[in-house]
Amino acid sequence: MSFIIPLFMTSASFLVSVYNKSDAISLFVVAHVLLLLNCTTIMLINNNSDALKIFFLIPYISVGAGFYLSSMSIYPNLFWVIRFLILTTLVINLVLLINTAFNKGKKQTMGFAGLFVLSFSTGLMLISGFVSAESLLLMALGYICCTVYVYKNLFSNLK
Repeated sequence: MSFIIPLFMTSASFLVSVYNKSDAISLFVVAHVLLLLNCTTIMLINNNSDALKIFFLIPYISVGAGFYLSSMSIYPNLFWVIRFLILTTLVINLVLLINTAFNKGKKQTMGFAGLFVLSFSTGLMLISGFVSAESLLLMALGYICCTVYVYKNLFSNLK
């Protein structure tokens, strides 16, 4: 459900890119920052917790907040905040990836690996200042890892 955020906002960024490149990049970056924050928080919460019930509304609220935060009057002021959030999600997902790799229960390893690669590619995009082919390939790899994680967890729960 959380992947609805970049779906809507990235689609909007490609539609806007014809008219204004800076608006498109800001939509693209904010979409992935919100996705990383939402998915990292969901991965940290226990699956049986009641707190997960609120996360069904968060993607819809995040889409509206993302469009608001990516406006050119607000986005330039969020430069350091976005870098801090990406660095934080990068470190959290790296630590949790290493932790789950050495534990017996390796159920969430692919999820943390996918989120780590996604945060690294978003950080690479911010550092370089443009959307490069390398960052898009890393982003595709991160989405593939997240897809494998969701696929494995979905069918293991159905059996």
